[in-house]
Amino acid sequence: MGRTRWALGMACVVVALTMVSCARLGLDRWNWGFGGEEDSAAVAAQAEPQSAAPAVSDADREALLRQAVAEYMASASGDQACLVRRRPYFLKEYSVYSGGAETARLSITQTDSRLKPYVATVEIDKQRFATRLHRDRDEAAADESFLRDTGTEKLSYEWNGGRWVKSGSLFVASATEEQVNGQWQPVPPAEKRTVAAEEEESQGFLKRAMSLITGN
Repeated sequence: MGRTRWALGMACVVVALTMVSCARLGLDRWNWGFGGEEDSAAVAAQAEPQSAAPAVSDADREALLRQAVAEYMASASGDQACLVRRRPYFLKEYSVYSGGAETARLSITQTDSRLKPYVATVEIDKQRFATRLHRDRDEAAADESFLRDTGTEKLSYEWNGGRWVKSGSLFVASATEEQVNGQWQPVPPAEKRTVAAEEEESQGFLKRAMSLITGN
């Protein structure tokens, strides 16, 4: 009887040890045989800090702005035969810049916007050569009498996606001249108004029509 109890006790101990071993083996197989290494690598990768986009220094940002201005100046400096369409008129027009992009006057401002964290204003000296306005395309193409406007062009840029994007431009002329006997001479004020006389007449007609409608 004693031997039987001893045998049963030993059998229970063996069964218990076997169950513990199987449980540990199953856990190890789950950790090491079913993606444990991959999970550990994923956790380690998440723990590593994400590499931020390379920062652009103020000097590099200014250099990129001058590069964008140089590209714009090259595109605007055309030949004398360049015909431009400005409805309902045609004319020849091209520009000459007295200096390169290195002479441009820059002003860069930081903003609170995440889409355009920087904006810039650029001023460049410019001479604009243009013929008078023509309704007929062939007449505009044959016109060789240019007026020369001298002034300052103001460009607006926005920093977007790591580059400068031009958002606007405005040319303010301080003097208008025409060639007389091979010499540039100031254009009389009356002559300046005749350049866009048809537009002014049309605008005046619209203003008079609106005043009749509104009673003002």
